[in-house]
Amino acid sequence: MNVGLPGAGIGGLFFILCAILTAPIELVRAVRGRGSRRRSRQALQHTLVALGMAAALSVTYVLVRLALRATASRRLERHGSARLHHELPALLPVAPVLVTVALLVAILAVAAAQLVVHRLRHRPPSSGSGVARSLSGG
Repeated sequence: MNVGLPGAGIGGLFFILCAILTAPIELVRAVRGRGSRRRSRQALQHTLVALGMAAALSVTYVLVRLALRATASRRLERHGSARLHHELPALLPVAPVLVTVALLVAILAVAAAQLVVHRLRHRPPSSGSGVARSLSGG
């Protein structure tokens, strides 16, 4: 079993990303004259929750890093391994988050590629190709 930070999984990071993007999207809608107060309020709420989650994850990261550094310092005193003191606290907390972010990026890239392929396959014929066919007798 792999235990991680709550909210730092693929679903949590996807939610944070989407929620943070709601505010700029709603701002663009408002500038274009298609905004609404209810949607703007919801976008602001979602963005604030996502920023709160990101802040909580950041604080958790700092606390885990401090705890690992303290543990490594105790091991250093007992065993005298300076390598452990420098590598473990720097690498361990970041690695799971980087793996999750890389996996999320890969999933979103595949989804975007599928969307592009779907749109290209189901694109209505352009008016230029119809004119060319009628001129060529086709």
